Amino acid sequence: KKTLVIEAESDYALVHKPDGSKLNVYKDSERNITILKDLTGFAGTSVTFGINAEADCKAELSATMRMMPWRFELFKYVGVEINGEKLEYGTWLPKDENEAHDTDYKCDFATAQIAEITLKKGLNTIKFIENESGSPLFPDFDKIELVGESALNEHTHRCESVCPVCGKCTDKDCNDP
Repeated sequence: KKTLVIEAESDYALVHKPDGSKLNVYKDSERNITILKDLTGFAGTSVTFGINAEADCKAELSATMRMMPWRFELFKYVGVEINGEKLEYGTWLPKDENEAHDTDYKCDFATAQIAEITLKKGLNTIKFIENESGSPLFPDFDKIELVGESALNEHTHRCESVCPVCGKCTDKDCNDP
């Protein structure tokens, strides 16, 4: 099995808020990690990862996110699309059992198994999307992990003509989706 880990704050992840504002990349010195923070509040906020697969394959997708002081229905509030197709999944983030972690920003991180997904040879996209407006509906995001049979790597092309409103490329000659 081959493993690929991509940090949510990667320079190549496409991070998009519907109002065009930037997300907060935050260095948590206590936990010694860098995360995407403040994703919650705007339906349509998304983080898209590009993955190159050497061959058609299946891969286990997991995400590391901040837990809540309660068991959190991730599948209800955070949609996942694989190559533009909605993924049906039923993942819950576990409750942070530390009673001192009484608000979401104090909670630790957990890795949640999302689903087994199908990747095609070449470029694939994995998009995490906030389904509703409100708080807290999209936990702070650390990274994704893919474990599969084929060699996988992060797509490292950075499109220079991204629309500030929709997050898509505006250059018809660009190879990015």
